Amino acid sequence: MTVTTLHEEAFDQWNDFVDASPQCSLFAKTWYLKALDISFEIVVCSKKEVIKGGIVLTKDKWGYYINPVLCKYLGIYFFPFEGNAYTVESRQREVQIALLEHINQLNSFEYTFHPNYLNWMPFERAGFKQTTRYTYIMPLADLDEGEVISNLNGRLRNKIVKASSLDFQEVTDFSTAMPVLETTYKRQGLDLPISKSRLKNLIQALNRHHAFQLMGAYDGQKQLQAVLGMFYDHRTAYLILNGVEESAENGVNEALILKGIHWSKQKGLQIFDFEGSMIPSIESFYRQFGGTLTPYFKIWKDSKQRTLRNLKQKIIS
Repeated sequence: MTVTTLHEEAFDQWNDFVDASPQCSLFAKTWYLKALDISFEIVVCSKKEVIKGGIVLTKDKWGYYINPVLCKYLGIYFFPFEGNAYTVESRQREVQIALLEHINQLNSFEYTFHPNYLNWMPFERAGFKQTTRYTYIMPLADLDEGEVISNLNGRLRNKIVKASSLDFQEVTDFSTAMPVLETTYKRQGLDLPISKSRLKNLIQALNRHHAFQLMGAYDGQKQLQAVLGMFYDHRTAYLILNGVEESAENGVNEALILKGIHWSKQKGLQIFDFEGSMIPSIESFYRQFGGTLTPYFKIWKDSKQRTLRNLKQKIIS
C-alpha cells in the first residue's frame, strides 16, 4: 500500500470514499471542512489507485492537530472491506499501520474517532493513549413510529403532551433562529462555538449540499420559542444546534427534538445522533429519549505541544 497526501483534484474521490466508508460522516467531507474555513490535509492509504483508508488532519489556531469545533468525528476512515471478521480486521489493521507511519511524524495528535471505529490497538502499540467518550444514538431503521414514542422516558412523554398545542414547522431563514441560539448560549455563560459569519457560511454550504434541516416551535402569537438545527448525511442526522427562549413553556424543546427524530426517520435516515455530552446535565437530558449509549474514542499522544496547548487554554479561559 502507498501512503500519500491527497491533492485537491482528488477531493471528489475522497468524498465518495467517505460516503461508502463504515465511518461515514459529513464531518470528513472536503466541502464541509472548507466551509469551516480551517487548515486541513487528507492522508490516504491506497492500493492500485483505490483508497483503502485515510485520515483528515486539521489544525487549530496554534497549529495543533485536533478536531475543530463542529467537527465531531474524524480519525481513520476505512474502505468497506468484505469477508469474515478476521479478514476485515486484518485489512483495517494493515491500513492503520501504514497510516501510522505518517501520523507518528506529526508533532501533535488528538482526535475523536467515529463510533464505528472499533480497534485502536495499533495506536496503543505505537505509544498513543485513549479515553472513551459517549454519545446517544437512535437506530431509526430498527424502530417504527410507535416504538420511538414508547422508548421515551415517562416524564418526558408527559412534558411533550403538554407542549402539543405549539406549532412545529421548518424554519427557512436561519437569521431568525440566531437570536434564540445566542440567548441560549448567553444564559449558560457561553459564546456561540464559532463566529456568526463562519456559522452562516457553514449553513449556506450545508444547504447547498442538502445537508441541513432547521425546525422551530412557535407559540399562539407565532413567536419562535425553540429551534433545532440538524446536520445530516445519507445515513445520519446529527443534533448540532439547539436553542430555547427562557420564557418558553415546559416541554417545548423536548417536543421539538422528537419532531426532529420523526423528520429524520421519514427522510429515510438510519441513525439519529444526539451528539452526546459528558456534561452530566446534558447527558441525562438526552438519555430520556431512549437512544443507545454508544462509545467512541479520543486518541492522542503526549507531547510538548499538547502540554503547551493545554496551558494556553487555561490562560485564556
